[in-house]
Amino acid sequence: MVETGLERFLARGGYEGRSIALIANQTSVTTDLAYGWEALLRRGCRLRRIFSPEHGLFATAQDQAPVGRQPAVGTEVVSLYGESK
Repeated sequence: MVETGLERFLARGGYEGRSIALIANQTSVTTDLAYGWEALLRRGCRLRRIFSPEHGLFATAQDQAPVGRQPAVGTEVVSLYGESK
């Protein structure tokens, strides 16, 4: 079985109550297919911000296009690609 960095991070523990940010998209899941940000919140992390790649958090934005509003996931989502050309 493949162990992802997210799984190793969650297994290590000790993050309860800590403020963190996450670089992720919709493929950032645990082995039971929970989104990474949901898994972190369940572990008691204070997820302050999610940074998403070019196509947005759920890959709904066109390539090389500005990424505007993202779906609500319970925390601020910031596009690494930007909101303007």
